[in-house]
Amino acid sequence: MKVLYVANTSSFNTMGGIEYHLLDVARYLSSNHGASVSFAVREGTLIAEKAKEAGFNVYPLKWTGAGKTIGFYQLIRVFREFMPDIISVNRERDIGRCYLLSKIYGAYDREFKPKIVGVYHVFADRKIPFFEKVGKHIFVSEYIKEGLSRKNPVTNENSIVIPNGVHLPEINHELKLNPKRERKFFKGIHYPIIGMVGELRKNQEELVEVAKHLLRKLDKFKIAIVGGGSEQIALKLKEKIAHAGLKEHFILTGKVERTLINDIFFDLDISVSTFRNEGFGIVHLESMASYTPVVAYKAGGQVEVLEKGGSILVEGGPRELAEGIYSLITNQTLRTSKAIEGRKVVEKFYDLEKIGEQHFNLYQSLLKGDGV
Repeated sequence: MKVLYVANTSSFNTMGGIEYHLLDVARYLSSNHGASVSFAVREGTLIAEKAKEAGFNVYPLKWTGAGKTIGFYQLIRVFREFMPDIISVNRERDIGRCYLLSKIYGAYDREFKPKIVGVYHVFADRKIPFFEKVGKHIFVSEYIKEGLSRKNPVTNENSIVIPNGVHLPEINHELKLNPKRERKFFKGIHYPIIGMVGELRKNQEELVEVAKHLLRKLDKFKIAIVGGGSEQIALKLKEKIAHAGLKEHFILTGKVERTLINDIFFDLDISVSTFRNEGFGIVHLESMASYTPVVAYKAGGQVEVLEKGGSILVEGGPRELAEGIYSLITNQTLRTSKAIEGRKVVEKFYDLEKIGEQHFNLYQSLLKGDGV
């Protein structure tokens, strides 16, 4: 089986959960099923670098500005050289162009009959050209599926929900759940450490209001904001924290290496999110896999994950979020039960091996039919 991942990300210096998950699934298919996997990605992006480091063949594409037309020719050349059985398109804006370019090359080479799979990671409710021509549509959540179905012919026959998955780190949960444990990343910082992990575009500034509410009941706590973003966003966030007089209660790490994520979640006592439009929320899986309970808003695709256990979901705003956080900080029994519950949820539903196998089985079933 030859699988081509088309990932036309517009981010050059960072990678989100989408791109890391693609690499994880690619590794699974390659190591467990002997699949030949290649990536067609925008030239100069971080995923191009990481995919190459992981040992995959990478085809860089000029899909920006004046180079966009060149990118079309480059993708046709990828089809000719790699001859994929499966073309997995991981940005909805690329569905139409990949379908048309596959048809153009298929008219020249009649042996070229790939199955095209559209994969949707973010919420969108716009019309997608040639949506009905794609062999199968994978949605990572029902929330995203519902959004796309508003303007596209989504059916149970042409679509399937396959959530994201994560590796399960080996953790001594008794040590992890000890408030007095020695921290690995946030060295010298003591209980409680409340953390939000993600790029600085997910409403992190609302944590300032959350902190104000917490201060009415707690004297000592740290809120760690983990993740990179533009200098403008980071500066605005720092200014808001300073203006509120809360600098001693916040830690901004900036961009961190992916290899440190398990240490970070080991250190966090509670994971929190102020984002209300999460398509899925792979960061929540990473949190719960590390026995870190989650407090988040009852909104977006993350609800499908968090309502299974290991979390406190709230409606309302910063006050309600702070109340959820406070309930876990002050109740060791509740925090422990939520932590263990969350780990079991990930083991049962979101273990990467189970998710990778779902992708493989889908590809296998598609290859038994005719080409797109």
